[in-house]
Formats: sequence, structure tokens, C-alpha cells
Amino acid sequence: MQNYEKKIIDKIIWWIPFRSLRDFIRLLAYNIIEINKIKDETKSIKSDLTILENYLAKNNYKIINYNKIYQYDYIISIGENCFCAQMLKENNLRQFSSPFDWLTPGPEWSINNVINNLKIIINKFDNFFSKEDFHYLAKSTNNNVSYANSKNLLHFYHDFIESKDFNDEYIRLKEKYDRRINRLIDLLSSKNNKILLVYIESNLLNSGIFDIKEIFNLLKQIRMIYNNDNIYILYIKHNFSFENDIIFKNFNDDIHLYELNNSDENWNLSIHNTNKILSNYKVTNNI
Repeated sequence: MQNYEKKIIDKIIWWIPFRSLRDFIRLLAYNIIEINKIKDETKSIKSDLTILENYLAKNNYKIINYNKIYQYDYIISIGENCFCAQMLKENNLRQFSSPFDWLTPGPEWSINNVINNLKIIINKFDNFFSKEDFHYLAKSTNNNVSYANSKNLLHFYHDFIESKDFNDEYIRLKEKYDRRINRLIDLLSSKNNKILLVYIESNLLNSGIFDIKEIFNLLKQIRMIYNNDNIYILYIKHNFSFENDIIFKNFNDDIHLYELNNSDENWNLSIHNTNKILSNYKVTNNI
């Protein structure tokens, strides 16, 4: 309540003879003014929301409806790193191991990683695990050592055991990755399978450049190569300019794009927001 408003009310009610009645009317007038202010603020908020909704609709953006569920036969991680597979598992969406589950592009390759991984799928993982393409990097986690693959532009941090000979490890791991690759190719090749490929950008690497036209083109190629129009993409993109907001953009249900800031180094914010996003997705098949 502003002082000038109080003075105006006092000038209006000064003539009322009984003080108690005068105080009651004064308080009533104060409340009426506050109620009108709340009404005006509510109208302003509604107007702002209408403007926002119109803008989002015009640009294909949508406010997330957490009651809407998107169902797929299979939901598969395609990167950027193991965080995607972990989040799918936590949300009961990871039905089997993907070739991309525990791989990461490394800082020098990350900016185009989603393009690279989609092209790998288009090429049906041709020469994906050739021995001559592996180059030792360093000791990584626990008892593992890391290798970079110069052909597929991915780092293998979690596969090679430090105490084992590289040649022996290569034979073991090639069998493992061949199984994962063949299973994925078989699933993609079945027209009866509605498949969602999930890619989650990490703030710990360079934020990728999302070119929707190129993503669309690669998706079209994947559908053509595997003769399956029921393949879709979910892309969770890191955006430093956001705070706690999540923006959803739906491209004809072919590609779902979410933008959020997952810059917390411990991934706490990302886990919370990623779980919110993935709560909209369900799988219909169990392996």
C-alpha cells in the first residue's frame, strides 16, 4: 500500500463520525485496493503466458506436458557418453547394452559427436572395431586403461583391463561389441519395431552444434538404410544460457529436442531434469 493511496482514503472517510466504523471502512478500502492490484497482476501474468505460448507455438516449441507418455518398443542410447545409458537404466528404459553405452568422444571430437554416431549407424558400424585404429591414451578408471579409436572418433574408457594383454583384450571386446552391434542392426531392420534413439549432451565436453536439418537428413538415411520408418530421435541438448528451465521442441514426433542447462559438474541438476524428461517415455518390450 502506497502512502498516497492511504492519504486519499483518509480524505474520503474523514467525515465518518464513529472512529471504529471509520477504521473498519479504512481497512476495507485498503483490502479492496490490494485485491484489485492482485487482479491486475494476474491479468498481466495471463497476458505474458499467452504471449509466451504463442511464441512457443509459432516456433514449434511446446510447454512440456508431463502427463503425456510417448511409447516405443525399444529405447536405445547413442551417446554422448555413459550418462545416457545410466539415465535410461535408472528410468527402466534400458533393455539391453548398446554399442555406444560406455563410449565418449573426448573433447577434441565432441562437438560433432551426434553427427558422427548417426553416420556410424548409417554405415552399419563398418570397421567399427578394427585393431589398427586403437591408440593407447592412459590409465582411466579402477583397473582399466583407455584407448582412442581414430576411425570412429570415440574413446574407450571402461573396456580394456589394465592387467591384460591388449591383443587378448581386443579379441574379448570385439566379440562383445559384435554382439551389441548385430543386435542393434537386427532391431533397426525390423519394420515392426518402433525405436527411439536417445542422445544426451554433457556439459563436461563441448556443447554440440545442433543442426536440425542435418539431423533430419541423417534420420531419413537411417530409415532408408534399415527400411524402417519407425525410427525416431530424442536429443537432450545442453544450453548454458538456461537456468532451471526445460524447453521442449517437437519436430513432427520424428525428433524430440529438449534444451536445458546441465552444467553442474556432479550432474546433480542433470539427473533431476533428465529424470523429469524421461518420465514421459515408456518401453513396451522387455528383453
